[in-house]
Amino acid sequence: MSNLNKIPHVIWMFYGILLYEIAGLMSLFFGWSNYLCMLGVIVALVAYFNAPKVSLPASAKTSLTLLYITLIFMAVRGSMIGNTPHLYGEGPLPQCSMYDIIRFFLVNPNSALAIFFPIVVMVDWRLDEFKYLGRIAIIASFVSFLAFFIFKDYIVMADEFGRTTFSTMSGFVSVRNLANQIFVGLGVVLCISWSFQYVKQNKIYWILLIVLFLNFYCHVSGGGRGNSVIAFCNIILFFYFLYNSSKSGYISKGRVRLLFIVLFAAFTFIVYYLATKTTFLDLLISRTFEGGDTSAGLRESTREEFMDAMVRDFNNDFISWIIGRGVNGCYSLGGSTLRTSLEWGYMWLILKGGIIYLALYVYVLFKAFMNGYRRSNNAFAKALGFLCLLQVLLLIPFGLPTVSIQCLLVWHSVRLLNSPEFLELSDYEVHQMINDN
Repeated sequence: MSNLNKIPHVIWMFYGILLYEIAGLMSLFFGWSNYLCMLGVIVALVAYFNAPKVSLPASAKTSLTLLYITLIFMAVRGSMIGNTPHLYGEGPLPQCSMYDIIRFFLVNPNSALAIFFPIVVMVDWRLDEFKYLGRIAIIASFVSFLAFFIFKDYIVMADEFGRTTFSTMSGFVSVRNLANQIFVGLGVVLCISWSFQYVKQNKIYWILLIVLFLNFYCHVSGGGRGNSVIAFCNIILFFYFLYNSSKSGYISKGRVRLLFIVLFAAFTFIVYYLATKTTFLDLLISRTFEGGDTSAGLRESTREEFMDAMVRDFNNDFISWIIGRGVNGCYSLGGSTLRTSLEWGYMWLILKGGIIYLALYVYVLFKAFMNGYRRSNNAFAKALGFLCLLQVLLLIPFGLPTVSIQCLLVWHSVRLLNSPEFLELSDYEVHQMINDN
């Protein structure tokens, strides 16, 4: 029990959200896994409320304060729990009991809970938390690796529309949905894989890299346009950090450059082979270009009609562009039909909190990226900075705030990347912290 008490509170939050993500994967097989989702969220919430709180970092105090005020205002405009349209129109409630409302709040990855992840910035960091992040990355990688091999035959045998023969109570599951479920804890996996020089056990490290490649493979196989681009960028960033890892002094420059050349050549050859000798890219190309012709224009998705509907609705109520419509805000599709979600991240943020919310969200994360990229003395801070930048870029294809380790780590990174003590750490000090047993 004494060892459990030594674990930082923020790490208990990560454990809770990791359980939440694993339970989401298990929901493909077991209906009762929703209770594990609830348990994971409860563990994270208990850890948060028990964690000592500190004042906001001075370098981001104003922007974070304004963001918190905006979040409170969004919550006041509509209940934090449930999914009830409070402002416009009337209709049947999506939930019919208090249990369903609480269940939605604790289980749905895009519930109001995800919107309030920025409050994790008030939880301070500890030097010993980095070794736990490495362990979480290894656990998440092994779970993802195992899940991929459980579903690999379904993925390989998917039809030309990316549909598998694996079914749940909701119907057949697509490769894209499987890809979103299989890769748990991806944010931590990304940061540790981008921090090659800190990993003492190189043999274990390779599982992290394999997970990045499998993630890319699954998203391309499923025809996910935005996610395929992001997964590709994750791998490119791996090569970027690998090439720069020789500066740490832990690995010789010759070894790093040889490893870079071998891995980059292997990745290029594999992608080229899959693209020219197999149907690997067919679904992605058909979903990206009109008629599957790369010389034709980009193909429109069904998202445009929803965005057009939101724009028309907001143009009739201009103040909504400024302050949004609250955590459960909705827009009209015409008549009495309302919709509370939108698949484009930046428009979703405007729907909930207006341009004010979008501007503050992007500014806080971009500033954290710049601190990590320009002002830090260690590669781990740079990796966390790029994760914050990635969260901003994710708003283009999708990128809604979600109950996930990636979003939790992003907002914890805002605390770290605005802490001079963390930015001033050397690579040697970070290496000692991650590998301290």
